[in-house]
Amino acid sequence: MRSARLLVPVRSAWDASQVSESGLDPLGLYMIADRLGVMLVPGVRERQSDPRYLVPICAGAVIAEEVGVDALAADGVSPPWQVYEWYVVEALVRVHGRGERLRGLPGHEKVTAALQRGEPVCARTYLKTPTVFGFHGVYRVLAETLRLIDRDGRLMDRGLDLLQAWEDDTGLHGFVTGAGPGRDFKRRLADAVEAGLAAGRTDRSAGWRGWHEMASHLDPAGAGPAVREALWEILRRSGEIGWRAWLLDLLSSDGGARSRAEGSERSFHERLRGRAPEALGVLLDAISAYERFARLLQDAFEELLYLATRHGRRMHVRALARSEVMERAAVGAPEAFESARVALDGLGVKGLADEFAARFRRVGERSKTQAWVEGLLAHHLEIQERKPPAGRAPWLDRFDDGTVLTRPRYRRDEGARGGGEYVHRYRAKPLLSFCVTLGKVQV
Repeated sequence: MRSARLLVPVRSAWDASQVSESGLDPLGLYMIADRLGVMLVPGVRERQSDPRYLVPICAGAVIAEEVGVDALAADGVSPPWQVYEWYVVEALVRVHGRGERLRGLPGHEKVTAALQRGEPVCARTYLKTPTVFGFHGVYRVLAETLRLIDRDGRLMDRGLDLLQAWEDDTGLHGFVTGAGPGRDFKRRLADAVEAGLAAGRTDRSAGWRGWHEMASHLDPAGAGPAVREALWEILRRSGEIGWRAWLLDLLSSDGGARSRAEGSERSFHERLRGRAPEALGVLLDAISAYERFARLLQDAFEELLYLATRHGRRMHVRALARSEVMERAAVGAPEAFESARVALDGLGVKGLADEFAARFRRVGERSKTQAWVEGLLAHHLEIQERKPPAGRAPWLDRFDDGTVLTRPRYRRDEGARGGGEYVHRYRAKPLLSFCVTLGKVQV
């Protein structure tokens, strides 16, 4: 009798074809830039544009307290704040339709599509990642940073101050505590959210009066003067970390600073540097040093993608190294690397400079151009391999003969644009938008 052959599984080398694509941050530059942005303006993110969304978030915290902040919908995944958000967005879509008023409202396209199909708004028909892309997802970090709500979503004293201003604007006194028209509105919303939790979806008919009430009272674009002034004072409240108040005051009073913030953020920072307090100057210098290094890497990588696309065939690293952009990066990156490391270390943030040095060690070493390009490719591969949950495919395919070819999704029709602009954004755009939406800057 022939004996059975033992089959032993063998672990193969990492295979890019077996992992998903990732079209973001191919060099791993964003993480440190984001940390610097958080140090500059805590709580503010580039996706934010209208602080008036903080009002429905605070109102939602009151509703969540009514139904139980730890409750969970029948779908097993949606907490009270999420069900409440479904109702708010659906109300705005039902009342305002596809008008200009909905521009910038997270989730309105998904809700519009669901209603057109005759389906309820629920986890399946709403945003796939509402904790990131819904209005709570976008603005909750700001609400927590400003201490309007706590980490569990419960209203704090500053959130109460904001809602009292909202009650003054809307006439809904009693929404938070006491009697009055606000109490009745709160009860209708709480009942709707409770029904939504039980059903795992919005659960009110098209004729429900609450749709018009919500669209009237919880539309960020309709915030009244008391709310706008309260938000401005909360955003500018002194005694907090970061430079939010200082930057808001500058943007609301200095036309030259505003014009630079609308265009070049590097130019904006250069204007700030001459008048900045010492601690802010140190942070701006660190941002500038990091961005100089990031620009060299980004330009080199963009040029590499272009060169490995241009001829429609594989290119040897030796040929790539003849590029003027590559030569400039190979010469400049080590010096820029060291300057950035020193500047980051000067911020006094434990581990930040060490993290930077460890992450970019391959492209921070002095070497001839071809070896530096090899290091850049190896750095990109390492960044992609480490992306969760199981790595991401690289943007270029490498072959045993030393050639590379840009993968179809990442092919470029032009090389690096050059110039000295920042690779990343540092919150000038959202801060300026805050000034505009709160009526402190005329457009």
